[in-house]
Amino acid sequence: MSPHESINDPATGWAGMRRGQRRRPGEWLAEKGIFLVSLSAIVMVFLIFLFVARESLPLLLGRVDASAARTPMTMAQLNALPAPELAKLLDLEASELATMQRSEPETVKLLIEAKFDEIAAAPTDKDGALNPVAWRYLLGPQQWTGYDRPVYVWQPISQIHKYNLVPLIVGSLKATLVALLFSVPFSLCAAIYVSQLSSVRAREWLKPAIEMLAGIPSVVLGFFALIVMASVFYPLYPDKSRLNAVVAGVAL
Repeated sequence: MSPHESINDPATGWAGMRRGQRRRPGEWLAEKGIFLVSLSAIVMVFLIFLFVARESLPLLLGRVDASAARTPMTMAQLNALPAPELAKLLDLEASELATMQRSEPETVKLLIEAKFDEIAAAPTDKDGALNPVAWRYLLGPQQWTGYDRPVYVWQPISQIHKYNLVPLIVGSLKATLVALLFSVPFSLCAAIYVSQLSSVRAREWLKPAIEMLAGIPSVVLGFFALIVMASVFYPLYPDKSRLNAVVAGVAL
């Protein structure tokens, strides 16, 4: 049979495919549904990356100022600010502020009072004037107040935020190394046992159970490590923080 004849053959060619669609519409709909779901997932992932790139672009270009210091201002000075400056201070668009001033003046008043309290509570030492998201502080050491030498610090929850990428990279490498030291022997032994030594009945239970471990959300593992494993390992490091690379690596 020639290729042209095989294509037109009702059993094997395009005609057969069309007949299959007519005879099994459920399968055809399921295939199209799976395709649409897969396509939408790809599009959503692309949009997430696009959103992250758009939000991080000002940071990459050095246009973000995250310094904690604020210019001292009185309530009268705040109320006397021009509308564009007041909107920028309140993190609002000028049109949004104008709408709120017409429809919700009490809300604007509360926002101004909250901003006044924030300015009054702002730190006044030299560290407060630094921009911690500038590249020189993200990549290089800095001698912050209270330290006797320049250090790499990641401390985003203090009054003066301190950001640096070096501790994140080093900490990730340390946790990964500890995780490999624990996981490689266990995983090899488990694989050898399941594939070569276990009975057929045990293998039927073990393989799905091991595969289901991949479905546990990482936040659940992190919570377990923080609450349970950190308490178990704490006697080994009584003078150290409960959050260390050993606990993270073993949890991984």
